Amino acid sequence: MNIGDKGVFAHRPAGPAGLNAGPANSFADRPGKPASLKAGCPACPSAKEVGLPMGKNIATKDFDGYVAIGGFETTYPRIGRGPKGHSEDTPHIHLFLVVPPGWRIREASHLYIDSDGRLTGKVHCMPSACEGAPKNYEQGQICAQKDFSDRTAFEFRIESDGSLTIRRREGMVEYHLRPDPVSRSFRSACEVLKADKPLCKIIVQDNCETGDIRIQRAFYFHGAPGSHEEIIRYDPDTSVVLSRTQK
Repeated sequence: MNIGDKGVFAHRPAGPAGLNAGPANSFADRPGKPASLKAGCPACPSAKEVGLPMGKNIATKDFDGYVAIGGFETTYPRIGRGPKGHSEDTPHIHLFLVVPPGWRIREASHLYIDSDGRLTGKVHCMPSACEGAPKNYEQGQICAQKDFSDRTAFEFRIESDGSLTIRRREGMVEYHLRPDPVSRSFRSACEVLKADKPLCKIIVQDNCETGDIRIQRAFYFHGAPGSHEEIIRYDPDTSVVLSRTQK
């Protein structure tokens, strides 16, 4: 399984005004948006932490494509691969299977975030570069991401507490992305559990004025904690990644 963390989690302007719209057009300046936008920051790299060990446990890749994890497209039009960014401003994250050639997706999933920084329980999926009808998944319903041979790559569902469960298939180990237990919001941090046992905790600081994201990961392996920090620098107006450094 290839994990592509496409998209930068920048809280920047969107809409027909274009890439260089001023601060007055920024989603971060609109009432009720900051918590929702910030929640997407730790949620996306947390999903990647799930995908990496899940992918390593697959001896033979039995589906076509790769997993794409994306933040909220707050630049419009989008730069690079994939469709243009959204001109509407409902904060959400993306988690879906892309099947080359091109940007073919049977169910491009949008996981919406509420004003408290939790997943709302509603997932909207729509086809991209292929035939199909839009679908909606309610809280507790499984969304299966399949290739064009109808083979399941992975499944996920949103739980009643606004958290996210991801698994390869039914009966296989489940990973749980849980909001920070103190604030009960993804905007503070995200805890990742594997089979109900702590795997890691992720905290993200995103300075959308300077284009600087710091991803702090605290790992818990065999009772011995470790830490890792990644710094991503990006263009605040286009979201293009300029550099990545590890600490």
